[in-house]
Amino acid sequence: MSSKIVDVSAVMQVIGCCYNDPHLLDLTDKYVITDQDFDNDFHKIVYGAIYKLHELGADEINLKNISDFLEDRPKANAVYKMQKGEEWLLKCSESATPMAFDYYYQRLKKFSLLRAYD
Repeated sequence: MSSKIVDVSAVMQVIGCCYNDPHLLDLTDKYVITDQDFDNDFHKIVYGAIYKLHELGADEINLKNISDFLEDRPKANAVYKMQKGEEWLLKCSESATPMAFDYYYQRLKKFSLLRAYD
């Protein structure tokens, strides 16, 4: 289920920046991103795949290793494919602005908090 309280640009920027530079996920003293920060299953699946791949030791994330990761998770993989995950992720990656990551991270957290109060 998707909420109306969401900043799609912030979601795309945060996911795109993490996809391009998964080492952002190591900065846990500065950034804490959980699946609750995303309003729908698709965003949770994409972010979760990036997070888990990095946690498992991937220094670089790409479409192939996300596809391989989701292959063993039929429900998640079906959502990813139905939502054209590869196209969406490429769009996020290409539009990601690392210099504005802090701004979009704060927006993501703000909207997450607003959804929690809703």
